[in-house]
Amino acid sequence: MDPAVFSGVSTQGTTCNSPRSEWYFHTAGRRVKTVAGSHFRPGATGTRSWEMTVPKIVGIIGGVGPAAGLDLHRKILLESGQATRDQEHLEVLLHTNPRVPDRTRFLLRKSRVNPSHELIRSAGLLVRAGAELLAVPCMTAHCDSIFGPLRDFVNRSTSARLVSLIDVVTRDLSTRPSRPVGLLATEGTVRAGTVEGALAAVGCPVLVPDGLSQKRVDRAIGHIKAGNPALGSTAREELLAVSRRLARRGAAVLLLGCTEIPLVITEPEIDGAGILDPVRELARALIAEARATRVGGKRIKKSDRDGPRRAPSVRPTAQKAA
Repeated sequence: MDPAVFSGVSTQGTTCNSPRSEWYFHTAGRRVKTVAGSHFRPGATGTRSWEMTVPKIVGIIGGVGPAAGLDLHRKILLESGQATRDQEHLEVLLHTNPRVPDRTRFLLRKSRVNPSHELIRSAGLLVRAGAELLAVPCMTAHCDSIFGPLRDFVNRSTSARLVSLIDVVTRDLSTRPSRPVGLLATEGTVRAGTVEGALAAVGCPVLVPDGLSQKRVDRAIGHIKAGNPALGSTAREELLAVSRRLARRGAAVLLLGCTEIPLVITEPEIDGAGILDPVRELARALIAEARATRVGGKRIKKSDRDGPRRAPSVRPTAQKAA
């Protein structure tokens, strides 16, 4: 590697500190320009190979609801503690899809249209735009009959990875002492039992609201989705009342199991019960996975750096028979 381009080259690795360096590298089918602060590791002596950290592009399947997608993007920015300037943040794509049908109506069999079809369309758009990590900031959309077809599509038809919100929450709670978790979620999520099943597998008992309290939760979620500040205030009071009731029943943690709820419930605890914001945990998981990617390849000639050609993938390809 060229010391004129990279400062501090050594066999242990190097950090690109020169803002003038304009070398491009090819990786995963796209050209990558050197960025000050990116970490490079030179290949063997006399070679022009390299290894560097190239964060994956995050794709948010939004519109479920629209504010939750924006909240996830906002929390990705807030939780990116390593970033000290614009160029050090992650690339994030957000597709807000208002065509996704109501998830709860489908789960309660009031609609026969599976929301997974529109979620799959959003996933395809994001992957074609370059997304490598996908996430859906909606707990109800993670119920098996909706999330399963989406997961199958991503695994079968794309090279992207779909990060499960329920898996993220389960991992977090599995590291805590086994104590009752109070679930604030849509009726569809509660009836489906997907969250309860996942938490039961790691030894976390789940408390759900009684019938009347669940109606208050659903009403509050509807108020938040309406986007009216006055209704938002009413929603907060409704959710606080149900949260306190769950805390009195023994909930040690309150899981805000609808991603709209963290928009109005922001305190760290309610009546001694800690608050678990799944959107924040999802943001942290996406950041950690996006930044854990290391790739390698060969340096492109300087004369080609501004050319229009698309860089070849570093993945090995089968050789044609002679």
